Amino acid sequence: MKVGFLGLSHLGQVYSAVTAHQGVSVVQFDADAEIVSELKSHGPSVVEPGLDDLWLASFPNRTLTADPEELRGCDLLFVVSDVITDEFGVSDLTKVRQLMDVALATSSSDCPVIVRSQVPPGFSRQYASDSRQVLYQVETLVFSEAVSRAMNPDRHIIGSHERNAALPGVYLEWLKMFAAPIHVMTYESAELAKISINLLLAASVSTANSLAELCEKIGADWTEIVPALQADPRIGRFAYLKPGLGISGGNLERDLASFCSLALRYSVSDVVISSFIAHSEFRKSFVSQQLAELGGLGGQQVGMIGLSYKPGTASLKNSPSLDVLRSFPNQRFLVHDPAARVTGFPHVRQVEDVTEILASCKTLLIMTPWPQYINELNSDDGWMRTISLIIDPYSVISRETLRNFDGIYRVLGSSGA
Repeated sequence: MKVGFLGLSHLGQVYSAVTAHQGVSVVQFDADAEIVSELKSHGPSVVEPGLDDLWLASFPNRTLTADPEELRGCDLLFVVSDVITDEFGVSDLTKVRQLMDVALATSSSDCPVIVRSQVPPGFSRQYASDSRQVLYQVETLVFSEAVSRAMNPDRHIIGSHERNAALPGVYLEWLKMFAAPIHVMTYESAELAKISINLLLAASVSTANSLAELCEKIGADWTEIVPALQADPRIGRFAYLKPGLGISGGNLERDLASFCSLALRYSVSDVVISSFIAHSEFRKSFVSQQLAELGGLGGQQVGMIGLSYKPGTASLKNSPSLDVLRSFPNQRFLVHDPAARVTGFPHVRQVEDVTEILASCKTLLIMTPWPQYINELNSDDGWMRTISLIIDPYSVISRETLRNFDGIYRVLGSSGA
């Protein structure tokens, strides 16, 4: 079997490497020759646990190219380009359409083309015909868990021209490499299924954030409530109950925006989903609000550890850390992140060692709960001698570590330590 992957952003790099690791001959294609050159020279451009090792191990089975002619002779093609979104979550499908044109132009009529990019309902049917096998498959990767989820999916959701259509043999062969239940439905149902997944996750996130905010006001502690909720089988231990700084990363925002666009087109009420968007923006400013309520920062240098919107990724897409940096343009910041790099802020200096921040700043903002921060900040509380204000939204610092801290401490879901 020879499989082609068109588009070498996050999805393409992960899915192609995982497939090649199964011993399959893989063609990794992107029309941007510079992207291909960078991948050849430096390896994966995205931060994902396990991807670098997988990339090296699968090298004999991968062909990186910007030449569409290399796709000829493939038995199966996947269009896997990440969909670019603007600050409002609105999608730009230009590259996906370009790659679909390449896929259809370079493949034979018996070579299935599978769309795995995030597309709105109605997109895939535009390419359906009696002479071509075009299918849509929902991607369910999560930043920082992409490799493990690609190798061990919990289900395959597939859209076809009709409900319960028979799938091409070569595609079934590929699916069996990643054994999981298969759900076949119409294009529109599968495309909306992806949006549905993310909207229900957004509902959980928004509800947890609202309740955590109430805890902060009335003296309750959200961490005490969560185990009781997880014991309810209707909610469960895997529920999205951890409070956070709004919805970031681009994926959930894109589907919230997609729903609102569809609701407007088909005269469906979007009041619930619009409230999720509004609350996310409000909660994203938690740290800035706390700083403002405490009277600002004066002329002191502020330490910020964590820039990415979540651990395990270098993505700054809609990251709350950027909200803080934009809100205080006249404040000097010393920042650190294990993977992400920030540019375009003249009042910010990024350092390579967290200890430099801990030794020189009186205010500490912990914006991303990276495991190394949890380990470092809780191994010894001596660093607290220089700190008078800690804003720790995700409870990176344990209560035990905080026992001798006599400064100001702020956290999501509680009134403090």
